[in-house]
Amino acid sequence: MAERSIKIDAPVETVFAYVSDISRHSEWAQHELKLEQTSSGAVQVGATFHSVGHQMGREFESEVKITEFVPNEKLAFESEGKDFHFQHHFLMKSDNGGTLLTKGGEPRRVGFPFNIAIPVLGLLGVINRGLDRDLAAIKANIEGGGAPASEEAKPAE
Repeated sequence: MAERSIKIDAPVETVFAYVSDISRHSEWAQHELKLEQTSSGAVQVGATFHSVGHQMGREFESEVKITEFVPNEKLAFESEGKDFHFQHHFLMKSDNGGTLLTKGGEPRRVGFPFNIAIPVLGLLGVINRGLDRDLAAIKANIEGGGAPASEEAKPAE
């Protein structure tokens, strides 16, 4: 499992509201991403989305399902496509007036090209750098552009 954290100068309620708005994930994702809710109602456990992402020069479609939704604490979801199944999560904790945001995930099932790419990318630090960039973009968006996109997050404790 890969996991990284960053401190955001905003209340936990603000951070949770932003990251739990799945339709806004394309604002901070480090690859082209389109998401469309396929279930009706609010984002909660069981809500579903159709996702189309572009990575490694290919387009990947997946179905996304919210698996945990604990306001101001945790959002977890799974994305499953033809050649992959990943679990993703966000954890939030109040931290001296701000929020410690942790983003992480792990593969559940992977086929080509993920079965080759994930171990190599992990060894090269690419996965952690991707998480760092996502977290820095989330921080910048929430704080109003105050954080540079190259800011490094810290390993989750």
